Amino acid sequence: MERVTTLLILFVLFISPAGVAQKAKTEAKQKELSQIRNEIQSIESQLHKMSAKEKKTYAAIEKFNKQIYLINKLVASLREDEEAKEEEIQTIQGQSNSLQAELETLKRNYSRYVVAVYQKLYQNKLLYFLSSNSISQGLLRQYYLKTFSNRGKNDADRILRAQTELHSLEEQLRREKNIKQAIIVQKSGEENSLAKKAGEQQVMLKRIKGDKTQLTKELEQKRLAEQKIRDLVSRLIARDKERERQKEFAETARQKTADKKSPSTAKEKPVVKHTAPGPVSGAVASLRGKMGWPVNGSIVKHYGESRNASTNTVTINYGIDIKTSPNAAVKSIYSGEVSAIEWLPGYRTIVIISHGHEFRSVYGNLSTASVHEGQKISAGEVIGSAGSGLEGALLHFELWNERQSQNPEIWLARK
Repeated sequence: MERVTTLLILFVLFISPAGVAQKAKTEAKQKELSQIRNEIQSIESQLHKMSAKEKKTYAAIEKFNKQIYLINKLVASLREDEEAKEEEIQTIQGQSNSLQAELETLKRNYSRYVVAVYQKLYQNKLLYFLSSNSISQGLLRQYYLKTFSNRGKNDADRILRAQTELHSLEEQLRREKNIKQAIIVQKSGEENSLAKKAGEQQVMLKRIKGDKTQLTKELEQKRLAEQKIRDLVSRLIARDKERERQKEFAETARQKTADKKSPSTAKEKPVVKHTAPGPVSGAVASLRGKMGWPVNGSIVKHYGESRNASTNTVTINYGIDIKTSPNAAVKSIYSGEVSAIEWLPGYRTIVIISHGHEFRSVYGNLSTASVHEGQKISAGEVIGSAGSGLEGALLHFELWNERQSQNPEIWLARK
């Protein structure tokens, strides 16, 4: 089957539903990134207008934290774009290499055809016919010569088409490499901005460290964040159930269509029953008491009620707080999929990973997240770095089975 030129492929892709969908997706992402940049600029403007006194408050720290989260989101998006662009480049390079090899084969075949035609067969075509033992043999020889001639002409046409397509692929490869380089430059700039903001945030933290009023505000934000995490987990459960429902609906519709086409082979399908959430099951259950720690450190705030001696306030902790070093690597406790990345006042960047069997892990107070939503994660894979607050460098860590929070201390391996 002959190849279609790259320009035709691009044209079909552009007008096809898949091409239109991809274009819409790209435009939506660009719009989202533009909104993020506008929000970063808005926060920067607010910080610039703050007085020196206002900058020594927890509210100012939170603005910095939100700005850092948004810049990190830009970096993660650009990193994802870079990886996708590299995959495209590798695909185009593979197509180019394959086409180049085919072109070389066509050229060799055509070269042999030219030699045969102009040095041997066509110079003595009449003699070649007259030297036949019979008319039938002569006609057969004429047929072979005609076929050979047509094959040569076809090869010549294919060479021209292959050269055109190869040129198009090379141009496309050059454009994609330029786009990737632009993404790398942009990502590098955002990473420098991220590092600068993180440094400024640390300076601001030192200015208000030990201020009980500001610490009380941070603890209050963490208390509110706990409920928001609980609500977020509930929304993820509802979203996953809706996706499963739609999947079952699509499968049922597909099966009905198949049954109409072949009623004799239709089989009764078992009814899917949803049971109420029970104990943690599956492979995750075997990790109880053996689970690897998400970060190196020690527990400073336990599961359940917790009292802060400095402010004399009581908070409910749905997880644990692990004291660690600033920017310590945070790792996933089990394989799964990143189902949410959010920003919450008090706990900064939040990453939630779904592990199957309605089991989820929550990582809060991250200074940076190195993953993106929908990404598949392996056990022990780094997902970000721990952030610092008025209570020091901490990782807030939670485990959930459906809507029931678990005590992480029961699950983590003893040190």
